[in-house]
Amino acid sequence: MTTYHRYNLSRPWLVARFALALAMIAGALASAKPATATTIQVTTTTDDRLNNGNCTLREAIIAANTDAAVDGCPAGSGADTVLLAAGSYGLSVAGTGEDAAATGDLDVTEDLTIDGASLIGTFISANLLDRAFEVLDNAHLTLSHLTIEDGNGTVGGLGGAIRVEGGGALTLSTARVRDTAGDNNRAIYALTGARLTILSSRIENNPAGGIFLQIGSTGIVRDSSITGNTADGGAGLSVDVGSTLTVVNSTISGNRAGISGGGIRASGVVRLYSVTLADNAYGLASLTGHGGGISVGDTADVFVIDSILADNYEYGSDDPSDCFGTLDSGGLNLIEEVSNCTVVGITLSNLVGVDPLLDVLDNYGGPTLTQRLLDGSPAIDAGPSLGCRDEALAVLLTDQRSFLRNGICDIGAFEYHSPGLATATTVPTATRTGTPTATPTRTATRTPTATATRTPTGTATASATRTPTSTITPTASATPVVCGSGGDRVCATPTITVTPAPCTTNCLYLPAILDDTP
Repeated sequence: MTTYHRYNLSRPWLVARFALALAMIAGALASAKPATATTIQVTTTTDDRLNNGNCTLREAIIAANTDAAVDGCPAGSGADTVLLAAGSYGLSVAGTGEDAAATGDLDVTEDLTIDGASLIGTFISANLLDRAFEVLDNAHLTLSHLTIEDGNGTVGGLGGAIRVEGGGALTLSTARVRDTAGDNNRAIYALTGARLTILSSRIENNPAGGIFLQIGSTGIVRDSSITGNTADGGAGLSVDVGSTLTVVNSTISGNRAGISGGGIRASGVVRLYSVTLADNAYGLASLTGHGGGISVGDTADVFVIDSILADNYEYGSDDPSDCFGTLDSGGLNLIEEVSNCTVVGITLSNLVGVDPLLDVLDNYGGPTLTQRLLDGSPAIDAGPSLGCRDEALAVLLTDQRSFLRNGICDIGAFEYHSPGLATATTVPTATRTGTPTATPTRTATRTPTATATRTPTGTATASATRTPTSTITPTASATPVVCGSGGDRVCATPTITVTPAPCTTNCLYLPAILDDTP
């Protein structure tokens, strides 16, 4: 028998008890429900903080930071998304020294995604007023399908385009950072404890230098190009003591260091997988430096596999200088000149003293810049017969351009015999409904300054015999989604799989990668 209890709700104390119980239940439900993110559409390309009914980029970021409506921008809530239509969004509200995005750079204090129309269609210009963005502690900023330009490290200090504080994180996805002014402040600067992720993006033509990882920071660069940057040292990438950089399927080319490390200056941990490191130089300001391609310091730990180091040189003399210091080889690398460095680890399968026959840096497909392999390149079909691998031992089904790898993979970031992109399928995304009320001033995209191509002064005849040292048998297929070119939203899923088969040629594999010792 069910027993029913009768309560007299006319008693005030009993009513209060019921109300308290209901409030506690409602509070528990509210706290268990995650905050719903807000999509904020920017409606003008102008930069202001006025109550005039529009929604500027600055106001949208403040709304996202504070979870409060600002002018014409709705209140943020959780990890918000700001949408930008095509156009040029220039910063014009002067001022420095505050972290609320009220003046100068755009300060980000909460998780936020800013999504443009395309890498070559949406521009955020700091107009040399300050840096463009500062990511504060515990915030994660994602920038997609847009270009950041004309930051000023001389005004803003470290991080001329983007500064990431310790505990903060930055992701670039099909984005570009270029033309950052300043003296060695670097376009992107990660302070101790910060995290960088660079995907299918371009860091280029920055007189302040490319990327700097401070002590204790981490960086991952995949399917990207770092080109045409200048700095005293580590013009492309500078990796401080205690920091870690992983580069996969990427091109580092045309960077010029005043002293050392044209492409990379390494004092921390660096891992290169299927990378093309070419046509970088040192000695732009001094002849006392070293390492046109990569300069490895005494505290560094550098591991290289399936990668090309070639055509790097000393500025002014054109003497070859692909590497300086000690490289730990995982095998199947092409290193044109080793006279200034020591290569240890798995070395018998490396190609040493040969010209990779690289074309000039250009766009050969995809959203980034590459140096394609020319006919007859010794790097063609010279990688592992079971496929090149990344830092997690996953097969790289595509090259830097998101073009399919084909058969035995090629050394470096470019696949010569690629059949191209796989069949594309459209990925649904948020729709941009707003149209900026100001007319964009940019009418044409800038083309990276061309770099003269060096012609080798002699013919290399040395060669190396590859001796298989181990075999593996793949046990799983991989079908990652890879994105196409130009910042569009069309992605492709490769249909190829890795078929389990015994390895017979170029079988270098790599329990070594797992513990970083060959």
